[in-house]
Amino acid sequence: AEAHLDKVRAMLPDIAYSSSVPLNQNIVLTPVNSYIRQCRVGARTFGVRVWEPCIHNASLTNMVCLSFEYLVPARLAELAWHTLARAVCKRWSVRMWVLDYNVISDEALQATSFVPLHDDVVAAIDTLKIEGKFVLVDSSLGETTPVVWRLHPRIMASLIINFRGFHGQDFASADTCTKVQKRYSMIKELCRARNCEEMSKLLGDYAYREDLKQINATDDLFKDTSLREPPAFFEHATFHCKRIEEDIMERTRMYQSFERLAGMKGIIACGAFAPDMWTSDSSVRLRELLPVTSIQYIHMGKSCWALEGTLQALQVSELIGTCFKRLNLRRSACCASLQALEIQGNLGFEIDLGENKASAMEDVFSQQEVDMVRKANAEQLYREVVEFGFLGILFCSAADVRFSFGQTLLVDCRPEAYRAVSTIPGSFTPDQVNDGMLETTHMDKSIVVFCDIGDVSKQYLHHQHQRWSSKLLFRWQKACVMTMGMAGWCHDGGMLADSSGEMTLKVCTSLIFDDKEIFPVGYEIQRIKINADFLAMPTVRTAL
Repeated sequence: AEAHLDKVRAMLPDIAYSSSVPLNQNIVLTPVNSYIRQCRVGARTFGVRVWEPCIHNASLTNMVCLSFEYLVPARLAELAWHTLARAVCKRWSVRMWVLDYNVISDEALQATSFVPLHDDVVAAIDTLKIEGKFVLVDSSLGETTPVVWRLHPRIMASLIINFRGFHGQDFASADTCTKVQKRYSMIKELCRARNCEEMSKLLGDYAYREDLKQINATDDLFKDTSLREPPAFFEHATFHCKRIEEDIMERTRMYQSFERLAGMKGIIACGAFAPDMWTSDSSVRLRELLPVTSIQYIHMGKSCWALEGTLQALQVSELIGTCFKRLNLRRSACCASLQALEIQGNLGFEIDLGENKASAMEDVFSQQEVDMVRKANAEQLYREVVEFGFLGILFCSAADVRFSFGQTLLVDCRPEAYRAVSTIPGSFTPDQVNDGMLETTHMDKSIVVFCDIGDVSKQYLHHQHQRWSSKLLFRWQKACVMTMGMAGWCHDGGMLADSSGEMTLKVCTSLIFDDKEIFPVGYEIQRIKINADFLAMPTVRTAL
């Protein structure tokens, strides 16, 4: 364990994956880039988190990750996948796509089978428009594993983690089956009631913890993050438990009808302390259908690696690396950045700079240095004109908004001319926000207002706060200002759309701080003189 932890410290020098990390911390993603790809299936839109090396000299191999562990809040899953991505994308020329419960439609969650959910997952993967084959990582406790049979012609290898749901024929008549169904009935009611306190008491069955201190830290972190999860998290967990309660043998019948995939390479990974009946036995049966795969174990792990920590995430990354080695995939050109940081000696793998890599990395680092200065300019401007003022005004970071994308009502308080150039996809103007919207279509969403840096939006929220507060019905709902506004959104890698809905890098602003830029490198800045009528608004005049 100590050897693994030393390796973690060397590989992940800028992140401590533990309960001590503030949940709103903006994680610096270098030399691995991360962004959210907005996708659409029919009338439904959702975000897919993507990680990739910041520089690469070959086409990237795509890796689709299914993050559907029903008791893992999205924020904790994000940290776990980020840790894994830092280990994988530094070493391999891979683009990681992570899909979670946000891709599931309301209709699928009301169904009496897992099949509509599988349909949604396949449709979501189709919208990524991946060319050629990809690697599939299934971390769903068996919920989405059947899609392997629907996608197998497009899959070059698979990693299936803590598989469940493939039982023996006599299981349905055993006393154990009845006990399991009763337990899932109990968990279902906790999820439906959003009882995070009682849900945290279940973690001992899912996450490996060594001592009381670690148990308390994990419980507190789980409660804190789950309280801030959108309704979709609890609805998905309720659906998962309900399906097991009502038809525990459904997936077993699916696997019994599937053909053997003799050519499917991959690994079935089990937590070393995962329950034999529920995980290990199911994995043995699954291997009969995937004969080329091997069964390997995650040491110091139970059923949910994403709840357990860096050590378990690193082991998952090593299993992914094993799959890549079997496929003879390319090493990442980002290994050059590790050499530049002089930490490659601790990682235990060779680094090949290749031609022109040194100059390419020099350009990358120079751009990152400029962005750091510009972000510091934006933060200083924010502190001077926004941070202090009205009591009771809540703030949230751009990262917080992106984590809950689709569960927030975004309000763009900038002038119309600015919005015509670009805005955050899905945002509304102040004139469009009315009581009817808050009481019907957006009744379960938090409200986030933004402008260029936060000054105008803070004033706007101050004047609307009393009216909006009476419309917020649920305890997870809030009305808040996005920290650093559009500048913070761009520094955090958020997407922008023009008036026609197309993605763009154009930004319109009048902001400049002591002749210093505040937006990241790569954005096309347009400056328009503010309309006199806009300046005459009382809230704007006070803010400026």
